Amino acid sequence: MGRSQHPSRVPAYVIDHSEEILSIALRGVDTDLLPDAALSRAARIALVRRLAVPRGKVTASVRHGWVTLQGDVGELFEKEAAQRAVEGLQGVNGVTNNICVESDALALQVQRKLAEVFADSRRLRADHILVTIHDHTAILTGAADSETERREAAAAARSVTGIVGVVNQIRVDDGPAVRMERPLRLSA
Repeated sequence: MGRSQHPSRVPAYVIDHSEEILSIALRGVDTDLLPDAALSRAARIALVRRLAVPRGKVTASVRHGWVTLQGDVGELFEKEAAQRAVEGLQGVNGVTNNICVESDALALQVQRKLAEVFADSRRLRADHILVTIHDHTAILTGAADSETERREAAAAARSVTGIVGVVNQIRVDDGPAVRMERPLRLSA
């Protein structure tokens, strides 16, 4: 037997029911959301393809063309990379970036701990200490009135879960510096 030949056109007796099947399948489904489903899939693919976005740490949901990003990442550049990955997709009306940067969360926890430790102190105020986080290390800057307060601030930062080190750059201000100068001696 020879090769079977496929007809080039569908015979007239075959009825196309695809529209009816689609309408039955979509009964009760908001058809405005269908483009959102396709956009959501495209956003997931874009996030996976972007190397700077940690795999499995960021999710995207879409509603009426608006992409909402959720998740936790270690660094700010990862949060920004996730946003750049989806904002250029066709059909995106806007992006809400709710991704939490772990270093920001750690800095906030350290700041709260400092406020708690120095709540009773009249001289040292925790809001005068700047906390930055790099690789789970707290970097403290600002001013304290004594070496004891400086050490207490470092100890408070060290006590926060997730902090592996503290760089204490808090300076000690001993009050207004009074500088005594020697009187000039005139030689005769």
